[in-house]
Amino acid sequence: IRRESVRAMAYPVLVCSTGLLSSLVLCLFTLPRFAGMLRDIGVTRVNRITGFFFGLSDAVSQHPGWSALVLCAPAAFVWGALRPRFRPFFDLLALRVPVVRGAAEALCMARICITYRALSESGIRVVEALDYCAAAAGNAVYARGLGRVVAAVRENESVGSGFESAGVFAPEVVLAVKSGEGALAQVFGRLADYYRSESRHRVAMALRMIEPAMLILVLAWVFGIALAVVLPVVEVVNEIH
Repeated sequence: IRRESVRAMAYPVLVCSTGLLSSLVLCLFTLPRFAGMLRDIGVTRVNRITGFFFGLSDAVSQHPGWSALVLCAPAAFVWGALRPRFRPFFDLLALRVPVVRGAAEALCMARICITYRALSESGIRVVEALDYCAAAAGNAVYARGLGRVVAAVRENESVGSGFESAGVFAPEVVLAVKSGEGALAQVFGRLADYYRSESRHRVAMALRMIEPAMLILVLAWVFGIALAVVLPVVEVVNEIH
């Protein structure tokens, strides 16, 4: 899944990088010359779209430091997502985004269920197996949820009640665990088979949504720049006539 994700992200990253570099060239060279040409022919007022892009061009030209920070924002976002200090925030953010949430949930549950099945078949006790599952979950939200389950089991509550009180697991997972208290290894085995295939499907669906979203953003940006250039010319022609 990681290899497929990296391969699928190559095209959006290339498009984003090309768009940022093209926008930088437009803001530094093309739009300032066009604005100067309009001033030379006596145009003092422009429409809102053109004014927005002219203002953006002025901001990039006059504040190159801030512009560089904006360009480095995607790399800083990725760096922050990989830092343990900021990982809980990004894990929570992943579970709030509609399409990404399904993929993140399926991946975490696949890790948890596969780990529990392997440890349970090796004779590890329930509490210790759940502790290892929390470490292997790959998401701080689910790790904390499993911590609540472990705490509930240590207080002589059932595993199903712990999953229900954790508040982060899907209702079907809670129902499966509560109905299979006496055979948790088999229950987690069936859940592992389900979430292993479901994680591939959800991750592929999330990756397929990235390309249309990038295409819409690029088209909107190009259309806005085209309007910013064409509308002043049309207004000048109409004034001449």
